[in-house]
Amino acid sequence: MKLVLLQHPFSDNFILQLHHLKEQYPDFSFHREESYQERPSLIKDADGIVLGRLHPGDLDHAENLKTIFVPWTGVNHLPWETLRKRNIQVAHTHGNAEVVAEKAFQLCLSLLGHIVPYHNDLTQGRWHGFAAGQFDDRWQTLKNRPCGILGFGSIGKHLLSMLKPFKGPFHALKKHSLSSLPEGLSSCSVDIDEVIEKSSVLFLTMPLTPDTKNIINTERIQQMKDKYLINVSRGELIEEESLYHSLKEGLLAGAGLDVWFQYPKKRNEVHMPSRFPFHELDNVVMSPHVACFCEEGHQQMIQETFQNIEHWLKTGKPLYQANAHLEY
Repeated sequence: MKLVLLQHPFSDNFILQLHHLKEQYPDFSFHREESYQERPSLIKDADGIVLGRLHPGDLDHAENLKTIFVPWTGVNHLPWETLRKRNIQVAHTHGNAEVVAEKAFQLCLSLLGHIVPYHNDLTQGRWHGFAAGQFDDRWQTLKNRPCGILGFGSIGKHLLSMLKPFKGPFHALKKHSLSSLPEGLSSCSVDIDEVIEKSSVLFLTMPLTPDTKNIINTERIQQMKDKYLINVSRGELIEEESLYHSLKEGLLAGAGLDVWFQYPKKRNEVHMPSRFPFHELDNVVMSPHVACFCEEGHQQMIQETFQNIEHWLKTGKPLYQANAHLEY
């Protein structure tokens, strides 16, 4: 079995673990791409590839490809129509789920607690609350506040465990109905509008697919008066312009956003995350798509990627496989 690592900042630990696998499986070999120019010849007879991004035409060169290993969760960038036609498996991980849930929780508490504007103002000597004689200037507690988890997969389940001490009620959206509710969950629905109606704080924790793109559209945002929205999934789940204007005009109470609509194309490039000035709004907490970017999340994704590779070497199939028809 030949595995090719396409250009990606693979750690020394990652490479070391591949060497250990090579010792255990004599027929296994791996090759690391050093430049894009060598990619066509390198992947021509590859059985599997580990990648960050595929470029147009890459699959035309990979004549023998059986499996793509994505060392994280999101697989929305892949050419799914071609993969289905060629019956190419896609392996991904959910190892970052707990830390992504934690980041959603952090954003929620920061947003309701007015942490960012209070901090920014106090650095300039401007006070809030009783010290400023502003007795109506209060932060919001999460306690007893109805919350909706829009996407009750691995991230959503970890998030529920973090929310439980705040009493809820808690409502979840899932593609298919649950036979029974887990402890702490008040309801689970397949109807997103039902969950939105019941909830004061909404967490977006679903994958980006053709079915979920712009699922939070203008019409749904109009139903979210005085609600809070937290997004740790993908920016494209929300209509960008509607989100901005709803926050600017005070329809939405606030938003905590770790995922965006525009990204830098080069390292260290100064690049705003949207064509709209979200940074000018006091009811937004901004985070630069770093929900899984901590040591624990990174190590867990590496661990699950190696579980995928080793299971593939033993059985021909990865342990954690994306559904080609659902595209996640």
